[in-house]
Amino acid sequence: MSFRADRRLAGCDEGSCPAEIVEALGVDLLVLGQLERLGAERVFVVRVLDQREGRAVAIVSRRLVLADGEEVLAMVGPTVAEIFPAVLLRPGVSAGASITGWRCG
Repeated sequence: MSFRADRRLAGCDEGSCPAEIVEALGVDLLVLGQLERLGAERVFVVRVLDQREGRAVAIVSRRLVLADGEEVLAMVGPTVAEIFPAVLLRPGVSAGASITGWRCG
């Protein structure tokens, strides 16, 4: 894959790159969400950028039709749960966003 394609997958444009922001913040991972228009539908894309690897280590996308915008909010929790399936948010709940015990894939 080309350098330019790698930058696009990491959410970079010509002027900025979230991977550079991750490094500047001194964090290992950065979770980015993006809502894109695709005809009458919207595509909700979440990327997890790994500073050590310098690339997106997880990408999840979902299509939805917007009515009042609540659909996007309802999609956030299940999308994060898919990216971080083995992480406990609170006792008895098998989803969350804590980095402890996280593995991509």
